[in-house]
Amino acid sequence: MSVEKANELECRVFDETGFTPTERIFEGKIYDSDKIATRIYRGTQTIQGEPRHTILKIQFLKNADEEGDLMKAFATQNKSCAIRTAHIFQQADYNEVVGYGYMLMEEVQGEAIFSGLANERDREKWLKFFSDFKTTGLTKALFPPSLLENEATRVTALRLFNWLRITKRQHHLTLEKIRLTIRHLIKMTLDGVRETEFVHGHLSPDAIQVTPTGDHVVMSQAFYKYLPKLSDAVFQIWASLKDLRGDDILSPEQAVTYCEQWRSYYQALPCLANMENFEKYFASAMRERAAGALIVDIDSDLMNKQKEDLMTSEDAQKLKAMFRGIFNHY
Repeated sequence: MSVEKANELECRVFDETGFTPTERIFEGKIYDSDKIATRIYRGTQTIQGEPRHTILKIQFLKNADEEGDLMKAFATQNKSCAIRTAHIFQQADYNEVVGYGYMLMEEVQGEAIFSGLANERDREKWLKFFSDFKTTGLTKALFPPSLLENEATRVTALRLFNWLRITKRQHHLTLEKIRLTIRHLIKMTLDGVRETEFVHGHLSPDAIQVTPTGDHVVMSQAFYKYLPKLSDAVFQIWASLKDLRGDDILSPEQAVTYCEQWRSYYQALPCLANMENFEKYFASAMRERAAGALIVDIDSDLMNKQKEDLMTSEDAQKLKAMFRGIFNHY
């Protein structure tokens, strides 16, 4: 949706909900600079006669599954005492006629479970949360797989080809990116990486907000999907590495060491200790995340001038060297 149309429709949503925005905290463009998919605002809303700090998410494109419905489905099957989702106050599913849908929910008063590269204490907190999430938080799939989602190579190929289409639109398609795609798919096939599982596809540290009372509030609920096994485990590793800037960016050797440390910690978890072909699935998942960074993520972040942590050309080159090292290692 165009910027002008999004501006018009969001005013309608403000009037419809009685929401008073104070700050726009996110604008999603799905890699295209002139098409708005999502806007998220921080603001206030009167709930049962009392002013509340709230978050309004406006969706200008239809998702396959509405985030609010997924949050409710998660809450229904969640058996964890420490994990929950944000409370929803109002929800309107996407309506193609009006051109938007929205969700008004609590502003979670918490902090990311950790930030930056994880230290020993961060790893302990994350592994405790991850184990709880895998065993009592997400106890069953929230929707069945499609025929395309039953096989890991097929799922991965669709993702990689989509990233290539995006980078082509951005005029950043290179022979290296095509070679990375082919190499990864061949390696997956040779290693027999075929199984998918239902996972939270964006399980990053900042997607887990820890409240003062100890609740672990899982955000980004629209990203549940079927992916190759361990995709959820490695996502936070990729997210922490990708967000490094300047002198904090690791060398390829340091980055591989960081990934390998996480591999050993994950493999020691009771919920993963008996997983067949753990090493192959971990390696494949890390290789895919590295390929994604090299194919589309780094160039897109370099183009995005609205991000607070602006990436320089030097940062981009160092990050690409780091992720090439990870890709080649695995």
